[in-house]
Amino acid sequence: MMIRVKLWRKYLSWPDTKAQFELSVEKGKVVDAKIIGYFVDMYGMEHQFVRWDNSHGKFHKDCCYKKGGGKEYIKGMTLNEAFIWATRDLIANWRKYKKEYIKNFIS
Repeated sequence: MMIRVKLWRKYLSWPDTKAQFELSVEKGKVVDAKIIGYFVDMYGMEHQFVRWDNSHGKFHKDCCYKKGGGKEYIKGMTLNEAFIWATRDLIANWRKYKKEYIKNFIS
């Protein structure tokens, strides 16, 4: 069966802060998911400040905004439910994640 990949971007704040969403669906079931929050600085360089994916076999948040990074695993949900939860978390908290990233790595 063919896996369909859907990729889209959304501005969180015009013109520099965006989210990128990627879903891979097979037979109507989400088999892979990724969400990236990033911004572009005044030099045109992209900075990921948070990312959710299941690249290590379990859906998790990579806390790029924290010194030393770290992973927070999303447990007790299907991949589709976790993707929805992560999308809501990004929309609710992107300003905090971006601000902490800038404080820790750019300022």
